[in-house]
Amino acid sequence: MTTTYRTIVIKGDPIQKEALCAATLQPGMLVQPLAASATNNIEVLAGTVDPTMRIVVESMDTPFDGTYAIGDTVPYVIPGAGDEVFARSTAPADGTLAVGDLLTSKGDGHLVGLDAAVTPAGYGGEALAVALEAKLYSAGVNVLVRVEVL
Repeated sequence: MTTTYRTIVIKGDPIQKEALCAATLQPGMLVQPLAASATNNIEVLAGTVDPTMRIVVESMDTPFDGTYAIGDTVPYVIPGAGDEVFARSTAPADGTLAVGDLLTSKGDGHLVGLDAAVTPAGYGGEALAVALEAKLYSAGVNVLVRVEVL
């Protein structure tokens, strides 16, 4: 039986925050504070992996499958170890994701399988989450995958 969720946070009690959107974002994307700004802005996670995983969540105005525009107030969560969430993921090298695969940041707001062939330079290969479901990817498509935060 397949269970369908319409929310990013599945299990756990993550810290809830909000910030102004400095880039186009979708629920489930990984984000980071905007370093060059004195205001409370967030952007797509890029550069060295921050061990604090931050994930954009849905809101009354922007549903599970919606998009936030630059300047929108964006709710996001900081999940703790053991929390289960949906996070955006792109295809690993072989195009499939198996239950138990370790995931890291791809550097573009998405998780990707922890594989030296696809982990970008500057990323130490830090595992942020483990896949709780298997996925088969289509070329160029990102999907929401259920993960447990490490």
